[in-house]
Amino acid sequence: MVNCSCGKPLVKVPTWLAGTSIQFVCNNCPNRTVKAITQIVIEPIKDPEAEAMEAISAEVKDEDDDKD
Repeated sequence: MVNCSCGKPLVKVPTWLAGTSIQFVCNNCPNRTVKAITQIVIEPIKDPEAEAMEAISAEVKDEDDDKD
């Protein structure tokens, strides 16, 4: 059984979600600090390969500038 952060059992939440690292809250929870979906700022996931390619291209550009 999945419980709210205040201890109230949440019947409609599947039991397999109990193993996740998410803090569940009920609708009337005193610990509730949930924001509306319109207030959430989602930052893009950075691709490590893309960052490496940008660093390499910056190095190549610097080398080309030094040759001139």
